[in-house]
Amino acid sequence: MHEAQLVRSLIGTLRKMSKEKGATAVRSIKVRLGGTHWLDPEAFQCLFEQLSIGTICQGADLTITEQPPRAVCLSCSFGFLPLDHDVRCPKCRSSDIEIEAAPDLEILEVQFVIPQLSQPTEKPLP
Repeated sequence: MHEAQLVRSLIGTLRKMSKEKGATAVRSIKVRLGGTHWLDPEAFQCLFEQLSIGTICQGADLTITEQPPRAVCLSCSFGFLPLDHDVRCPKCRSSDIEIEAAPDLEILEVQFVIPQLSQPTEKPLP
């Protein structure tokens, strides 16, 4: 399942980012699913909830947007959204097409929980 690999990678990336920023948790994440693997956003969400248990991402709000691949027929120049793995042109039925796809996973936004450093208070000297 490709979704599981991507979720593990996402959690690992967020763990590294959190460490660099001194964060204690990840509050929310916005990601975009793309590519040509026809990823299932519901499966991605469910796997994130399961695999994030016990990590810095546990309880984080995950928002997913999708960017399906686009295809252009090289025979008739017709542009279309390919359906699942049917990569024939719906206009001329040619299989001579070019697929343009975003990366499988893009992190669009992350909100971290970063503890505030307490400022020392100055007390007047007696």
